[in-house]
Parts: sequence; structure tokens; C-alpha cells
Amino acid sequence: MGKQYYNDSDFVSRMSEELASMSEELTATTG
Repeated sequence: MGKQYYNDSDFVSRMSEELASMSEELTATTG
């Protein structure tokens, strides 16, 4: 079970990509 935490880097990178796309959509709609 502990080994799952080693995938945090992948999870963080994936989340950052999603956040980036979301922020782009937000700026496109609000801007």
C-alpha cells in the first residue's frame, strides 16, 4: 500500500495539467 505514494509525482503532474487547462478555459470565458 505504501508504494502507491510514490505515484504522487504523476498525480501532481496530472493535476497541474488539468488545472492549467481549467485556468485557460476560465481566462477564455472571463477575459
